[in-house]
Formats: sequence, structure tokens, C-alpha cells
Amino acid sequence: MSGQEFELLGLVSVGDKTAAMIRDVHENKDYYCLGGEQIGAFKVKHILKDKVILQSESQTLELYR
Repeated sequence: MSGQEFELLGLVSVGDKTAAMIRDVHENKDYYCLGGEQIGAFKVKHILKDKVILQSESQTLELYR
């Protein structure tokens, strides 16, 4: 896979949780998601203060702000 599939647009607090705003670059679609949610073939594994970790069966992506 060449290039970056996803771009971290930002993080926002939703109550006591943090949501990530992630853009699917290839589909030109934005997602607002919490940990554990699915984005295509990837699951949002962790949302941290400076990055989001996405996990698929074969790949781990780290998205930085």
C-alpha cells in the first residue's frame, strides 16, 4: 500500500471521552470516532493526546497531529 490512507484532523473531548476526527484520504470522507469503532478495514485501537492508533488484521497505522 503506498501513501497514507488516513489523516488525523484533530481530537475533541466528548464528555469523559476523546473522539478523533479522521479523514479517509482516498474516499475523501471524514469520520468522527471513539476508541473501538471501525473505519473501513481498521479499528480505532487507541486515541491518545497526540496520536491515534488504527489496527487491521495485517497492519498498524499511527496517525499524528
